[in-house]
Amino acid sequence: MRRSTVVCSTASISARATTRSITRGVHFVALDNVSRGRPEVGREQLAWLKKDLARFPNTAPIVVFTHRPLFDLKPEWEWFTADGDDVMNALAPYENLTVLYGHIHRHNVHQTGKITHYAARSLIFAFNDPATNEDKKQLPFNKDAPFKELGIRLVGSQGAADPAAPLEVTDVVLTKAEFSGLSGMQQMFKSNKSIGGSSSNDAD
Repeated sequence: MRRSTVVCSTASISARATTRSITRGVHFVALDNVSRGRPEVGREQLAWLKKDLARFPNTAPIVVFTHRPLFDLKPEWEWFTADGDDVMNALAPYENLTVLYGHIHRHNVHQTGKITHYAARSLIFAFNDPATNEDKKQLPFNKDAPFKELGIRLVGSQGAADPAAPLEVTDVVLTKAEFSGLSGMQQMFKSNKSIGGSSSNDAD
């Protein structure tokens, strides 16, 4: 059975001006919602997205990468995309679609109809939780727990073999004892067995 796996962190979702797609059992789409000088996808990219997705049936397994969230998570912190509703309208017909995004440097799961949005923790720093703190600030560095609120997310899919199967989402919480002396990239490329981690398949 064919299986696709993606390693995600905030740092792995590029902020470069890039729009592209590739199919490897799952159809992957990268959208740029940061390079136009404001948080938006834009008409040209939206038209490209509609044309790209039109090649696939509504049941196709699709993963969309963006930098910013496509929904209004915290607009006053610029945690949104101005034309996100237009993008979501284009994505809505697809029954097995997942959005992976960064920007907020926090774990977050959000549901829009049948579409699940996952944000991964960062490898660099974490922001305050806007639900409990109105100050958009980085969490202070804690030398006793330097990896607090940092981590890696592993995302696996059964692809075309079982397009209706939910993504397998595993959050890897970095620990000082296990990863002492290793850079973030070295930690990311350690084998799954040595990384460990906890499953996070449910929207929490």
